[in-house]
Amino acid sequence: MRKALLLPLLLVSSAALASGTGHFLNASNATVFSGAPTNSKQAAYEMGYEAMSDLNSQSSWELSSSMPTGLERVDPHSFEILNSRVTVSEYLTDNGQLVYQPMVHVSYMYRVYDQD
Repeated sequence: MRKALLLPLLLVSSAALASGTGHFLNASNATVFSGAPTNSKQAAYEMGYEAMSDLNSQSSWELSSSMPTGLERVDPHSFEILNSRVTVSEYLTDNGQLVYQPMVHVSYMYRVYDQD
């Protein structure tokens, strides 16, 4: 069930930073995943919390597939979540219906192979 909740999440944004250490560059990134809108604020928080818990329980290898890097040569065994939180976006649809959308904010780090 947990894996199914992560599938409908949509990548909203990401940014990367890098610093060098030996043959690797340490990169950090932050991204926001959004879930499907719902009619209940509580349900949106619960959906977001479940998706966040799923991300936090993933292995480094699994995170390397889940998280955007923008770089091709990453060490898939180096991914680590630094911080995660859930917020809910409240908005009116074009037909005037109030909906709540879970947003999972994730900061993470990983290593990139040094190209030089």
